[in-house]
Amino acid sequence: MALVNLATRSIETKLFINKFSNELILSFHPRQEYLSTTSVGLLAINGDGLIIGSNTNAKIMLHGLVDLKNQNFNNIFTSSFSSIASDLLNNKVLKIADYLGSSVFVIKNQNLKPNQTNELITKNKTYACNKCKDTKIKREKCILIRSTFLETNNISVASRKLGVSRTTIYKHLV
Repeated sequence: MALVNLATRSIETKLFINKFSNELILSFHPRQEYLSTTSVGLLAINGDGLIIGSNTNAKIMLHGLVDLKNQNFNNIFTSSFSSIASDLLNNKVLKIADYLGSSVFVIKNQNLKPNQTNELITKNKTYACNKCKDTKIKREKCILIRSTFLETNNISVASRKLGVSRTTIYKHLV
């Protein structure tokens, strides 16, 4: 019976990843060493920070909270989506807490296609704007914004994808 459960989880994970392949998929678990297993919770997040899909494990782990679908990431976790988005896109493991006080480790799902933003940075050699060259954090954020705009060629789409305002995108393009 254990093998059947494992196979079921594996199939569910593959179907979930295929269904939400164009969205940011986050893997999370209370124990960091389980982030690469089939026991992770999966959340599909759109560019506005809305949860548009979750797997069974995610629903179980976040059971005391609201229905996950169409909820804002910020209504479930104490860390805002915009504040952690760039770290997630750079494949960093983050520890965040939900509003019930439980902590989980989160990472961008590794089964996705290679990060096109990183490919754009190396292919097109995207540079930071003149206003953002003084600190490393500003420079990296600016490069991420500019390369995402180059990828999408649309300010609204880039702002939704990164979870920032259109004004922020404009500031880094001039």
